[in-house]
Amino acid sequence: MVFVRRLIWHTAVRIKEVFSVNLYYELVTIKNQIPVNTYRTILGQIRSGDVKGAQTGIRRMKEKLGRKAYDNKKV
Repeated sequence: MVFVRRLIWHTAVRIKEVFSVNLYYELVTIKNQIPVNTYRTILGQIRSGDVKGAQTGIRRMKEKLGRKAYDNKKV
């Protein structure tokens, strides 16, 4: 039983690391387009393991950048 719990825990840790790496690469792609403090906040969320918060922040920034790009094309 202890082995099974350890196996489940290690699997969960690996999954969390994979999400963190994917989020980090997503963040790096928009790094030059977002404010420094926002970048640092999202990076801190990734490092602390707050995957949901980091995903929300990246999604909001991408939406904001998308609207900005659309507005610039209209003018």
